[in-house]
Amino acid sequence: MVQILQAYTSQDPIDYHDAIVSLHSFLYARIIIFLLGTMCPSLSFSKNINSRFVYAEAIFESVLISAGHCTKPSAIFAFLLLVQAIGKISTFAGRRAWEERLLT
Repeated sequence: MVQILQAYTSQDPIDYHDAIVSLHSFLYARIIIFLLGTMCPSLSFSKNINSRFVYAEAIFESVLISAGHCTKPSAIFAFLLLVQAIGKISTFAGRRAWEERLLT
């Protein structure tokens, strides 16, 4: 959000490019999940897609690709912080859902 506001206030095309990189990362992750889901050793596509390894690899690779597209170090730092925050929220939500499932 900060990157989008900075791009809006500066009206710099490079800032707009860096702000849109996070959306590209989401697209890259979905494409990589699909590719890894079709190339994994298991014959079950849905089993491969639901694999934690496939998801972790796809997120890591999409971050690397997107960070390579950023032009400013501050954009790379903000993007990596965003990915880390989303990962922590996902871990917290998953753990909480698991605990509630055990209690019922």
